[in-house]
Amino acid sequence: MRYLASNLLLFFGLVGGASAIEVQWPTSMDTTIIQGLEDYVQPVATGKIESGCFGMVREEGRRFHEGIDIRPYQVLSNGEPADYVFAAMSGKVAYVNNDTNGPYGRYIILVHDNAEIGLYSLYAHLAKIDSTLRVGDNVARGKAIAIMGHTSLPSSPIPVERAHLHFEVGLRLADSFNAWYKSRFNFKRDPNLHGLWNGQNLTGFDPWSPGQLENEIKLNAWVVCPFEREFAQMHGKELWKALLTKHRPDLRLTLESPPNPSLN
Repeated sequence: MRYLASNLLLFFGLVGGASAIEVQWPTSMDTTIIQGLEDYVQPVATGKIESGCFGMVREEGRRFHEGIDIRPYQVLSNGEPADYVFAAMSGKVAYVNNDTNGPYGRYIILVHDNAEIGLYSLYAHLAKIDSTLRVGDNVARGKAIAIMGHTSLPSSPIPVERAHLHFEVGLRLADSFNAWYKSRFNFKRDPNLHGLWNGQNLTGFDPWSPGQLENEIKLNAWVVCPFEREFAQMHGKELWKALLTKHRPDLRLTLESPPNPSLN
């Protein structure tokens, strides 16, 4: 656990400027028990522990997972998780979804403006959300915001034995997402129920890996600008610079960041 905590602090120190953002574990798990991934990661039905981690970890490396799935520590007699979900960082409530109308199920998004770049943290598959939470509320690090669950779309349920918190940290891609969505999809048949906080407008990165954000942008920058991906995927670094300048000028300098020493 000490390794994970130090990596979190280092990572958020990198993106947060001179002072690191204080981060805490996002569930009521006793973190002193953590010795390895199997102690906190909830895998998918395959049972492969890496399937609950970040990256190309599902369907034999063909499917990307943008967060970390944290298993329950306490379980009730009916098998339901009893773990509280906490705000991992101080921030502001950006979105609360109390319906099971998407793959995240019930979920909360907080934004963290004290980071140098506009981070969000996302807490998904919740059983119950604090009924007092309102968009715009300030939330202190460590505040209980929900109960862990296994909510999802009714058409793709998560069984109680695989209940977990999907914890994700990342960036919102574009303020123009709603207009883009309407231009690309049949809005009457498939409306955008979540506005700017639709999962298609979010890109997560690995909170355990300092420097991973910079490297993701260098190697796979199309995830930052999906609205030009058909064109941009075929081009090189100079185009990424132009697209990042257009969409996220605050991210442009990350293309020039030196390699993260821990990845060498």
